[in-house]
Amino acid sequence: KDLFFINPDSARIYINTDSTKAAKGGFAIGGLSSGKGLPAKNIFVATADSTRVYVNADNSKAGKGGFAIGGLSSGKVAPQNFMHLTPENYFIGHEAGKVTTGKYNSFIGYETGKANTTGEKNVFMGYHAANLAKAVNNSVVMGNEAGKGTTSSNYSNAVFIGYQAGYGNTSGGNNVFMGTYAGKSNNIGANNVFIGNQVGQNITGASSNNVILGSSSANLAKTVNRSVIMGNEAGKGSTSSNYVNAVFIGYQAGYNNTTGSNNVFLGTNSGRSNSTGGNNVMIGNLTGYNNTTGGANVFIGDEAGNQNTVGYRNVFLGYNAGYKNTKGVGNVFIGDEAGYSNDSANFNVFVGINAGYNNISGKNNVFMGTGAGKSNKNGNSNVFMGMNSGVSNTTGYFNVFVGSAAGFNNTDGTNNTFIGMFAGYRNTEGQHNVFIGDFSGQHNTTGVNNVIIGSYAGNNINGNNNIYLGNGAGFFNSTHTEDYRLRIGSDNLIYGELNNKRVAINTDNANNMTFYVNGLAGGTNPWQSPSDKRLKTNIKPLQGALQSVLNLQGVTFNWKDETDHRPGQNIGFIAQEVKEIFPEIVSGGGKDKEGNEIYYSIEYATLTPVLVEAIKELNTENKELKAKIEALEKLIQEKMK
Repeated sequence: KDLFFINPDSARIYINTDSTKAAKGGFAIGGLSSGKGLPAKNIFVATADSTRVYVNADNSKAGKGGFAIGGLSSGKVAPQNFMHLTPENYFIGHEAGKVTTGKYNSFIGYETGKANTTGEKNVFMGYHAANLAKAVNNSVVMGNEAGKGTTSSNYSNAVFIGYQAGYGNTSGGNNVFMGTYAGKSNNIGANNVFIGNQVGQNITGASSNNVILGSSSANLAKTVNRSVIMGNEAGKGSTSSNYVNAVFIGYQAGYNNTTGSNNVFLGTNSGRSNSTGGNNVMIGNLTGYNNTTGGANVFIGDEAGNQNTVGYRNVFLGYNAGYKNTKGVGNVFIGDEAGYSNDSANFNVFVGINAGYNNISGKNNVFMGTGAGKSNKNGNSNVFMGMNSGVSNTTGYFNVFVGSAAGFNNTDGTNNTFIGMFAGYRNTEGQHNVFIGDFSGQHNTTGVNNVIIGSYAGNNINGNNNIYLGNGAGFFNSTHTEDYRLRIGSDNLIYGELNNKRVAINTDNANNMTFYVNGLAGGTNPWQSPSDKRLKTNIKPLQGALQSVLNLQGVTFNWKDETDHRPGQNIGFIAQEVKEIFPEIVSGGGKDKEGNEIYYSIEYATLTPVLVEAIKELNTENKELKAKIEALEKLIQEKMK
């Protein structure tokens, strides 16, 4: 065999192949034999209109062009092309861009863009990339079977990168799918951005206007619209997931969401278990983790509302705020661990660190301040405002505590109003009390129906049905028990015994009188007492008034204790002596129900009618004496004549 041969019409190089004869041309590499037929296999041919390289393939003829690689034989069947470069299109790969009439395409890969007919300005790379798509424009498809489509696929402005990315896309335009299986099932959805392995793999239908980033995010969801999902497995969902207007950002955020729409979940595992709950905002790691059907909630802070399942219309702001809430409705918890234990209670407002921490079923409460109502479990309709106000309350209800540590120890007390720092501090079970002022009623524990107003008023009192008004009113240096007392002013300006209907002024002892004044009393008008005849019965003239008056012994004296009495020498009677003559105007004696001596007192004003009658008797006697004197004088004068 000759390896190199030159004659007038050709130059040939022979290699060891079948005994065939190379085709003639300007330059050819092929086989040669003594036969006259066309060669079975030519290796390289250069002619005036083309340059061709042949490989071992079926008996088909390479297409002509600027540069082509294919097979050649005497048959008429269509050629198998491996590379076809023209000024308009670049196709590299077995049957890449085989039937296209579009321009400005670059297809690389086995049967890549094979069915593309009129599509223009595309870049397809990878095995079967956009393989069945018929009319694709202005798109970049890279990856084995990426954007494979169907024979009816017709889309534009797509970016599909990754194995089977945008695999089933038919008419969805303006999509960006990047990652293995990203947007695999999308067919007509448009304006989507899916980035990450298996992102939106099963999303189909008219799902549009989504941005989904992260491995397996929205992986099982079927229909999603107008949503932003970012984070590995965020919004993974199920094959029945169908939701709109979602924002899921964070690892497994909104992981189980199926039909819940209009949700915002931001943070690792935030809203992870949500299925049908809608209109929620959950921001923070593990925030609203167990929410399933609860809707219209706002949870902000790590693990806020973590256990919520069906509760709705709640606002939890702060670390662990409303952590254990499951079914509670209409609650507002603001502050770290505020309302932490709330389970099914409704319509509470807790503001402050640990405010309402232990509340379980108490409802309609307002706790504001660090630790306010921390121990409340079942108490309802309370208002606690101030650091540690009502901190110990468990079942008490209808209470209002305003001020730092107000009602601090209240556990079961109800219907109380404590306003002021440490007001009602030690109250435990007392009910229907009103304490207003710093430290007012501070030591009351079980007393009921007290009204104490003023700083330090009733500070050491534990009693019932008392009224103390004024700063320091009813203040004692040690714990004191009393009931039914009225004290106005720190120095007992006004004192009353409410159960006995007695009032005293400038003393804390009414001396068993309905009205008692310690000291001088006066006024611009006279003191009047009822005396209408129509009010009286059994009216009789007073008898023996003069003799009774004559039996009275007026004295001068000094009070042993001048604290509540006029100091120095005084004028008056001795009550015990007066009682012997006029018992009607002396009161007192014996002991009260507390065992205290009841001192005698005299109704001095009642002596007035006695004195009047005594004067009248004396006047009568004077007249009689005058008449006798006049008669004697007349008799004497007559005898002297």
